[in-house]
Amino acid sequence: MWAVPEHAELLKNAVAVSGPAVSFMEAFTGVPFALPKMDLVAVPGKGGAMENWGLLTMDESSFLVNSTTEGTHELVKSGNIICHEIAHQWFGDLLTCQDWSQGYLNEAWATYSEVLWKTHDLGQDEADYHLYGDLKNYLA
Repeated sequence: MWAVPEHAELLKNAVAVSGPAVSFMEAFTGVPFALPKMDLVAVPGKGGAMENWGLLTMDESSFLVNSTTEGTHELVKSGNIICHEIAHQWFGDLLTCQDWSQGYLNEAWATYSEVLWKTHDLGQDEADYHLYGDLKNYLA
């Protein structure tokens, strides 16, 4: 875990989800994680999250922080983003496309992995609600 001091607390949230998410993906794919470790790096202002082989980079918006009316911040579980990026370790990094025209497959598997994780972690109702949100975004 690597973070500037002001993002260290945020990154702890991602670390708490990443181990179980890796174990989940290992069980789902039947393929062990290919590297001895995976690092997480908080990069301020990066603009989202990105998987790299054995490294996830995320900015503060990727940690799903709820702002309160008192101006403080509350950490919430960021399992969707973490599992999406971890899924790329299998679908996109370990197993990759023949050429760039097939890149949608990497994102499709990673997006589907969010729903699988949500079902595993929070149950079918939460997974269905997640899918409903995806549908609304698509139709918009």
